[in-house]
Amino acid sequence: MTRQETAETNTDMKKLPRIRQRAYEVLEKAQPGDILSSAVDIFILILIALNIAVMMFDTIGEAGARLREIFDLFELVSVIIFTVEYILRLWVCVESDIKGNAFRKRIVYIFSFMALVDLLAFLPFYLIFLPVDMFFIRAIRLFRILRVFKIGRYSNSLGTMIRVFKRKKDDLLITFFVISLILIVISNIMYFVENKAQPDQFTSVFEAMWWGIVTLTGVGYGDITPITIAGKILGGLISVSGVVIIALPIGILGAAYVEDAENKRRGKIKVIRTSDHVIICGCSRVTRYIVEGLTQEQAVSKILIVTEKPNPEIPGVIYVNADWTDINILKHLSVDQAVAVVLTAENFDSEREDYNYDIVDMRVLFTLYKIKTTYPQVHTVSELINPEHLPMMKTNLQGDEIILKEIIDGNLIAHCIKIPLVSSLIYELIDLEGKIIQETSLDDLKLGDSCLYREVIQYGIENDFTFIGYIRGTENISQLSPSKNDTIIASDRLIYITDR
Repeated sequence: MTRQETAETNTDMKKLPRIRQRAYEVLEKAQPGDILSSAVDIFILILIALNIAVMMFDTIGEAGARLREIFDLFELVSVIIFTVEYILRLWVCVESDIKGNAFRKRIVYIFSFMALVDLLAFLPFYLIFLPVDMFFIRAIRLFRILRVFKIGRYSNSLGTMIRVFKRKKDDLLITFFVISLILIVISNIMYFVENKAQPDQFTSVFEAMWWGIVTLTGVGYGDITPITIAGKILGGLISVSGVVIIALPIGILGAAYVEDAENKRRGKIKVIRTSDHVIICGCSRVTRYIVEGLTQEQAVSKILIVTEKPNPEIPGVIYVNADWTDINILKHLSVDQAVAVVLTAENFDSEREDYNYDIVDMRVLFTLYKIKTTYPQVHTVSELINPEHLPMMKTNLQGDEIILKEIIDGNLIAHCIKIPLVSSLIYELIDLEGKIIQETSLDDLKLGDSCLYREVIQYGIENDFTFIGYIRGTENISQLSPSKNDTIIASDRLIYITDR
């Protein structure tokens, strides 16, 4: 193999993880702004709905016979799509947050509930080619109805339902146990009361149990009814008490749903499995501006605010009432899968001269240390008040982004004095007012592996880009308004402002 072929092979190997990551994003529930993933989700949902409709129409003898060829063709296309989807999900599941190596992730995924649903959605089709009994084939084809459960992959309500059942499983088990005991008791009593009078109806306790079920549930088919005075009295009592008994699990579930909704509002849900989200630790005066800036650009899938303060009631934000300095709290919020963690100077009060601002900074520094120690790959944005803590944060704690509140405010005031009305220009840069900050590279600009910054500026002039600097990719050193003779290399990230 030549050197060129080797280089091309290595390049293809590097591209493979990126392709797999993108495929994982497309197949999972669409994140805001991901048009391709949204289109795939909608397509799969429509396909599932059509499959259920076809199964229902297929039971109509005359219509099913006329459309048999169309139904068979649709079934074949659906099975091919579901098979390809399953294989792709098996390939990309290594990008999920399941712990372990690629092999373990695939094993865990294969035996997960949704993966089994995906498998049973198309597996019965292939069994018809095996030399097995036709009754078995007809029975196994009933598993096609499981395709409806694939909708749960794209529904937030499924997570709520699972939480409700998990939280109330003990209460529900006790309720169903009590109902079962009552059913057994009344079935035995009714059998001995009615058997002599109706030996052809109440043939056994199990027949009486059928009567007990339809009576307790209030259905009352009327196919079996007591005719003795004792049986009628017992049946009346069972009918009245059945309303209360059956209402118990309904009341438990209804209360649990209300409780779950209230817990969401009060931030009491402490475990959130998600990815590509931003965690904002603390609620201060700048929090709302951070959220507005992120939601306007639809840059992330979810925004979580963790604070022990009351719910700020910001639309589209998940509120978690907890101590954000506890790394276990952040762990349960999937901090390892977060796009960034923002550590705010919570409780900062500039009006109190006697306030110990070091306490505020120490909370930020302490939390940053725990995050970087446990999850060094997580990008952090930290707000500091005291500039003396800057060296510790940059050198010892390896903080990624640092916002020095006092220095920024002080420098802004100084510049406003030296250059009148400069604040409007600065705020235009901050607010962007119809513009957005983007990043690009020499490869995207087709400027080769290296060039002078003046060539980048010229490219911007010709294409309506305003380049403001670059970040050296190998060293993560930023250069604002660099010299036009600076050399830009392939790994550098060029930052520019352009219209939306």
